[in-house]
Amino acid sequence: VTNNGLNAAEISMGMAGISRHTVRCFPRGTEGSYQVNVEIKVGCNGLVDNVYTIGAGAVPGHVTSCIEQVLSYASFPAHAVPDGQSFQYPLKFSF
Repeated sequence: VTNNGLNAAEISMGMAGISRHTVRCFPRGTEGSYQVNVEIKVGCNGLVDNVYTIGAGAVPGHVTSCIEQVLSYASFPAHAVPDGQSFQYPLKFSF
């Protein structure tokens, strides 16, 4: 159990395992470059409690909802932050 929350390496590792699946949320034939900024809250058990899109530019709502759903399956090391730990994470897409 990480005593004082997740560090950058643990966040990157947890996100690397799941973020590659988010590209499937974009419709076939999508072109261009996009950034979706999310905020993720991770409970003490290392499981995701909530995912919120905090900025998505021109990315449609149905795509950001799909991204949130995919990211909800991410897993992180257990930690000891009582109410969970939140962090923001930028996802970049180029087609």
